[in-house]
Amino acid sequence: MSAPASPDGSGSGSVEAPRDPCWGVWVDGFGTGVRTPDEVADLVEFAHTAGLDTLVVQVTRRGDALANELPLPRADADLAPPPFDPLAAVCEAARPAGIAVHAWLAVTPVAQRAAPPSWAVPMLCRRLDGTDSDRHGIAHLDPGHPETGTTIAEIARATVANYPVDGVSLDRVRYPEVAHDDPSQHGTALWGANLVALERFRDEAGRDLEGPHDPLWQDWRRRQVGAIVDTVAEAVRGARSDATVSVNGCCHGGLGGGWVASRPYTELGQDWVGWLTEGRVDRVLAMNYRGDADDAGLVRFGDLPDDVAATTEGAAAVLAPRAALDQRWTDWAALAIRAGSSRTVLGTGCYLQSVAASAREAIRSLDLRVDGAGAGGWCGFSYRTPSRVALHDPEVAPRERARLAAALNHPR
Repeated sequence: MSAPASPDGSGSGSVEAPRDPCWGVWVDGFGTGVRTPDEVADLVEFAHTAGLDTLVVQVTRRGDALANELPLPRADADLAPPPFDPLAAVCEAARPAGIAVHAWLAVTPVAQRAAPPSWAVPMLCRRLDGTDSDRHGIAHLDPGHPETGTTIAEIARATVANYPVDGVSLDRVRYPEVAHDDPSQHGTALWGANLVALERFRDEAGRDLEGPHDPLWQDWRRRQVGAIVDTVAEAVRGARSDATVSVNGCCHGGLGGGWVASRPYTELGQDWVGWLTEGRVDRVLAMNYRGDADDAGLVRFGDLPDDVAATTEGAAAVLAPRAALDQRWTDWAALAIRAGSSRTVLGTGCYLQSVAASAREAIRSLDLRVDGAGAGGWCGFSYRTPSRVALHDPEVAPRERARLAAALNHPR
């Protein structure tokens, strides 16, 4: 494998040889997807109709699993009773059809508005002010606690050892984001105040942290997240040399100040650009969801025309010209391609837009060239919520899935 170009486009390595691009969807574990044999059959039929070659299937959610043979409790998610095993059923149905299955592992979340499991309590992540759950009420493991990496690595090792998946895809391998309604805090390192983590930082830095803007603190947090990626990769490849390791890369906010000033790098501690250029992961799925602020689509805007998009700025919901958000999408896509070219898959937030807009963005993902290089494919989020209409009216999701499958079948 030849070295990819550097993120600024000035890298000395040549671009990787092209390969068939990924054409896939994320299948989240919080509703319709893989809960029953019938849902698995519907999923594979959708993939066949859409011409997909990849399914990124959520296996761990918040301290639980949609699989029977992992060191986590089986999810209470309306699953068909054992011996039905969601992950095994997807592999059994998809792989003979030539569809790759990647196990989506949520790395840090362990509970939402409920007591975290006892094993997770010593590893919980806290804000510098003592807050122990994010704005959605989700409690997370702290990347700075040494047992976080080993715990996730064992889950990942068991996944590839017990199931014929093509690899694992790490989601939320990062710190929680700060409150979206306080832009003044964007880019700050407010999370990570687990007592063990703070003690480790003091030992390594030789001093206490000096607040959320402390450059030593921000750098230390990035190294902790990177260490989890490395620990998981070693465990996965040790268990099965043919299994791949990918990460879901955040594309929060803009890139006006460059990658090192971006929210993923500073606020979340997620250096997915570095992981790509250094070859520490096999692939990054860039969650380039229309370039909006976080959770834009969770505010109801009705049926917006495709030349206007919904976004959130602070506490106020606003409408933005699609052209401005398209430019932000292009900026993130170009960064990802420069960092990894064919090892980068560009992700679309299908739940934030119309089926037609998602299909156009999928084609654009395959066609975009940066310094002569292209991305390694496209992935849509998500199978369960295939459009903005379905987000606000789940009853129409089957119809919207059928429309999305038909739209995706043509570009290939």
